[in-house]
Amino acid sequence: MEAIASNDKSIVSCSSEFIDNLKADEAKYISSNRLKLKAKTSVIFSLISPDSTFESLTSKFELIDLDAKSIKEAFGFLDEVLI
Repeated sequence: MEAIASNDKSIVSCSSEFIDNLKADEAKYISSNRLKLKAKTSVIFSLISPDSTFESLTSKFELIDLDAKSIKEAFGFLDEVLI
């Protein structure tokens, strides 16, 4: 989360573009908008924190202070870019 919190928008936009630009045969497992959003979020977390990629995302989200201004701004940007 540190990379997003420090406004590293490049990782978010590149991750989103990567998923959006998959060819049909490459994206066969991402058949809905919900799965597409999960794929984008997973790519972001993989780049930001590769050592903990296989941990539960729930445990990561539980560590976030959602009242912090920088987090709200970061997730506002994620909402804008990913959806």
